Amino acid sequence: MAFWLTAGPGARAGDGSHAPAHRQTVTVEPGETLWDIAARHAPESDPRRTVDRIIDVNSLSGPVVQPGQQLRLPAR
Repeated sequence: MAFWLTAGPGARAGDGSHAPAHRQTVTVEPGETLWDIAARHAPESDPRRTVDRIIDVNSLSGPVVQPGQQLRLPAR
């Protein structure tokens, strides 16, 4: 009980306080790949790592995306 009293209201499980306030999204353009999106989103990072993070953030089953598909981008 002492932990709850000292942790404050942000300590409640499931309150969403750990979620970023704004997550950037992108719409896949015709001919665009996850590699293209990753390189544009985080040019200073290894595109392989960024592709993996995009797959994880969007719960994709693989690296194939379709034109018009909306993707959330990972925080940098």
